Amino acid sequence: MALDLAQLEDIKVKQCPIMEQIIKKGAEETEMATLLLPMLKKIRLESCSRLTSFCMGSITLQCPSLYEIAVDDCPKMYALASKREQEDIEVVGREKIPFFNHKYLELSSTNIKILWPDKPDRATSSNVLNLQILIVKGCHNLEYLFPSLLVKKFERLHQLSLLDCKNMEEIIFTDGLAAGEGIPQIYLFTKLQRLELVRLPKLRTFCHQENSETNTLFNQKVVAFPSLNDLRIVGMGKCRKIWHDKLTMGSFHELTFLVVEHCDKLSNVLPFDMVERLEKLETLQILECELVEEIIGLADDHGLNSNESIELKSTTKFVFPQIRQLVLRKLPKLIGFYSKVHTTDWPLLKLLEVCECSKVDTFAGEYINFRETQGENQTVISVQQPLFWVTKETFPNLEELFLVWNGYM
Repeated sequence: MALDLAQLEDIKVKQCPIMEQIIKKGAEETEMATLLLPMLKKIRLESCSRLTSFCMGSITLQCPSLYEIAVDDCPKMYALASKREQEDIEVVGREKIPFFNHKYLELSSTNIKILWPDKPDRATSSNVLNLQILIVKGCHNLEYLFPSLLVKKFERLHQLSLLDCKNMEEIIFTDGLAAGEGIPQIYLFTKLQRLELVRLPKLRTFCHQENSETNTLFNQKVVAFPSLNDLRIVGMGKCRKIWHDKLTMGSFHELTFLVVEHCDKLSNVLPFDMVERLEKLETLQILECELVEEIIGLADDHGLNSNESIELKSTTKFVFPQIRQLVLRKLPKLIGFYSKVHTTDWPLLKLLEVCECSKVDTFAGEYINFRETQGENQTVISVQQPLFWVTKETFPNLEELFLVWNGYM
């Protein structure tokens, strides 16, 4: 193989229906060949219906400047580097293939089954540590994303977006390797700032470990996101809870943007103890979740119906100091923000939308300190629950209020 491509910076292959490989070493060439592409920064492969791999044969690729790889609508693509035809291996090469120094990897509509090796003796080259943005879309053969033994190698990852992967069941696959002697492993994504989980109908949990809840997305003390500020969860049909009631310390404190949409098994969105972590949250959108009855769940997970008696011995106060936008849309079972008598403070809220929440009959009810007005012995009352219990200080800066097609409001 005698290729001199020292100045090549960009490879783009689009709509080549009969191409099977970009680089292929001939069968008569017995020695391992090394191909150095020192200036190559981007690879984009798009709409090549027969393309199976980027290179084929005993080739060592060296691309020290590679920044971005994007593969879109190449349905037969099963590897970027392979030694033989139809070898079912990972897309990101082994140590023998020091190909990947990239920061951006996007895979869309490919036939890939695994991205990285899942055995210790086939550990990925340390070059993968540079990856900062990973986008995987429409890869229906993937059942998981990371083997547990490699998670720590992705410490520089800033964005993780998983979209429309219909067979993905978990993000981190442990296979019993992670936990030892009954002590659960904590997977730490120290620099991850944006996480998108969109239309993953089989996904039950981010990482399953022994004794963890299989239908809770973020399990107790399993994964931690100390830098995460943007979280979008859409179309999670198997997920009954997003967060465990007891979360890893230092996780989710940096959230500023949260969207939960089309999660049809959820009965509430935020566990009680999660609220205090949301001091930096600026946008909260909860959209088209069929079974959501309240936004904040009780600590013991035993809610009350809207007409039941409610204890007044201690009134809970929720403060959202930074939220500027709150949208509750198409929540047909929603009754209240929280099932017990409570107050909320939204000092910076500018926009509030409540749309198509058919069981919300009363938008706001004035909170009264019944222990002061009716005496200490008056411990319970019967109330028709409003969406919000309010005081004069609840919405001091509200500028836009949209109430559309709700109950008898």
